[in-house]
Amino acid sequence: MKPTHHITAYRRANQVREMIVLLVTCLAALLCPTVHSADASVEWCYHKPACNFTTWSKIAPQYCNGSKQSPINIVTASVQGNPNLTSFNLTGFDDNSTFMSIGNSGDSVVVNLDDEKIKVQGGALPGVYNTKQFHLHWGNGSSSPGSEHTVDGKQYPMELHIVSVHSKYNGSVSAALAAKDSTALAVLGFFIEGTNEANKTKSWDILTSYLTKIRNSGDQTSDIMNQITLNSLIEGVDRTKYYRYQGSLTTPSCNEAVIWTVFKEPVKVSQAFINRFSTTVFFKDASASVLNTNNFRGVQPLNGRVVTSQMNAWFMTCFAAFLLPVSYGAPISVAWCDHMPSCSDCCLAHNCRKRLLKTLAGQRHIVNEVVHNGSTILAALGFFIEATYDTGKPESWKTLTSPMQVIKHASLNISLWMICFLDWTGLNIPLILAL
Repeated sequence: MKPTHHITAYRRANQVREMIVLLVTCLAALLCPTVHSADASVEWCYHKPACNFTTWSKIAPQYCNGSKQSPINIVTASVQGNPNLTSFNLTGFDDNSTFMSIGNSGDSVVVNLDDEKIKVQGGALPGVYNTKQFHLHWGNGSSSPGSEHTVDGKQYPMELHIVSVHSKYNGSVSAALAAKDSTALAVLGFFIEGTNEANKTKSWDILTSYLTKIRNSGDQTSDIMNQITLNSLIEGVDRTKYYRYQGSLTTPSCNEAVIWTVFKEPVKVSQAFINRFSTTVFFKDASASVLNTNNFRGVQPLNGRVVTSQMNAWFMTCFAAFLLPVSYGAPISVAWCDHMPSCSDCCLAHNCRKRLLKTLAGQRHIVNEVVHNGSTILAALGFFIEATYDTGKPESWKTLTSPMQVIKHASLNISLWMICFLDWTGLNIPLILAL
């Protein structure tokens, strides 16, 4: 056989493989609802007054009128600390063979993923989650609001949602939603922010280059395989800093089955690439060709839900010290000093006397590192506390001194007041605890 015959056979084999992948993806889409649009029977939309998100509580009342709906506005001053919110273990996020297809769902751009290769666990999630797909929400260009979640009222131009289903449902979104399990799905939300820097957004250039192939609702292509990775799309984001709350799908039927993780830092994407979404793909609309713009749901009432985030390292270090007899386990009877290596390592309770506190001058940032013998240590400030019958201020003390019960049960009795600083929300909050 001539070499050209080998090449022809190879090309045909590749074409067959691509057709099989596309057929399997299409079949999966037909057999189960997408996570993004869980209820295909409900006529909902973004762009018409008769069916936009303001009407969903009426046209899909079973869940869209619920008390734990998404998205929400995250009020940073109300965010509570949760020490269990550790880092994630993201499997397959650096694998470029996981992108199966990209398509126009009629209301968003959806990339279907190989859920056997991509998994999410850790971050206080109750188990392993298989990642099914990601989709996006955007406004009308890089200078317009388009994200679903907001932070203190700020709305970003775009939001990326990576959707995973608990492994106990064997990849079946239908089974997960039918179980009415509040932990059935886990969604990782990333804000997208426009930038003029093009050197870090090559993967977004590749992703958005496929939009011209999926202009109309129902269009889909598998050419995206082996081109980019999930990690390359969320490059530069600190994935140890995020908000957590219990919520729902953001489209009908709005099932309240989602553990939401919203990362604090936005992904920086070229403004030109963000603009491609609102100028290239069209809504599903039988009567007219309408460009897909403003495909986001407005924020929903919190209804008493609590948004949590990581505790600051300051608090964790101080709190750990409170649970030990003395800082770093040093007995009270041990002699300590400043000038000899053998007795200079008693840190928190005795030896750290310096800390630069810009917060006390009304500023937001703390210079919180003091170097001593080559180690980074924490500083202790002592304050006298005087009792008062003034009831105007004790409410915050009631909250901040709640860990005293832990200290009491640990049988700690040291007459020193420590002040640590938390940064759960970007604001420095003083916390005074009795040792």
